[in-house]
Amino acid sequence: MPDTVEPQRPIVRARRCEGVRRAAFAVACATVATSGVALIVYLLAIGRGEPARWGVEALVAVAVVLTVYAMTRRWWARPMREMRDLVGRIRAGDAPIEELSTIGGGMRPIVPLVQELLRESRQQRCDLATLNDEIRQRVAQRTDALERTIGTLRQQATRDALTGLFNRRFLEQYLPQIVQRSVEQRTQLTVLMVDLDYFKALNDTLGHAAGDDLLRSVGQIVRSTLRGEDVPFRLGGDEFLIVMPASSAEHGWALGERLSSLVDALGRTMKVPQQPRLSFGVACLTDVPDRSVAGLSGAADRALYECKRQRRGAGAKGQSAWRGDGLQQSGSSLQCPAL
Repeated sequence: MPDTVEPQRPIVRARRCEGVRRAAFAVACATVATSGVALIVYLLAIGRGEPARWGVEALVAVAVVLTVYAMTRRWWARPMREMRDLVGRIRAGDAPIEELSTIGGGMRPIVPLVQELLRESRQQRCDLATLNDEIRQRVAQRTDALERTIGTLRQQATRDALTGLFNRRFLEQYLPQIVQRSVEQRTQLTVLMVDLDYFKALNDTLGHAAGDDLLRSVGQIVRSTLRGEDVPFRLGGDEFLIVMPASSAEHGWALGERLSSLVDALGRTMKVPQQPRLSFGVACLTDVPDRSVAGLSGAADRALYECKRQRRGAGAKGQSAWRGDGLQQSGSSLQCPAL
């Protein structure tokens, strides 16, 4: 209710002021006319004809001036003031444009023009609001598309396109951080170096498409087998590295054996003379003398190739991994991006 009454208050006050001004003007005119007539009657009564004639002429002149002034106010000033107030109300949305038709006097001929201008102004405001909405929507759409593109580029920069695992570029950023955190907090950190045996023979026999399918399957096996905090990387070709924060070498050994058995089961389904198998090497940061990225990676790499050397010497039934001694308790470490 206050919203509908409040806009009418200035109008009521304006009408009251107008009434006061009209009453004051009427009183002034009556006073002047009465005084002039009284003066003329007095001059005639005392026999002063000539001054009386001047008084009549002066009174007529004043009457003419007041009449012209009154007609001017009625014909121009008041309609102009009414139009100004009404246009302000229309622009504020408190009155319809059609209410301008009530304006009379000398302003009536221009009322249709003012109405047309107000309609055009209102339409322009509506068009501008619509255009602003469209611009905001387009900006939001472009922003969403840009964010998706940035997300895709970020994923392409850190992920291997074939297996979906993290790539070597991200490993070079992540491994120094996790090694430094483990050293500072004195927690364990284990890496698992993985390699596919007879992968080249499979490519030569079944083609590179079959080799890509095998790598994709191995990537899926790795992702589905790891813990949430373990981070797998594809180093290139058929080599993989799994970083296991807060894990001992014993846990890395168990994970490697699990992956080896799954990949061996997958290889037995392939019709090739030498079925692909998995070899792995385990290295724990607490067993590395210098406790650095190079020392940890080198230890895992040496363990992997020691495994391959012993497997070649022992035949197909030889062990599939190599590890050192010195198992310790695990602790907390750096969190990594989720797969």
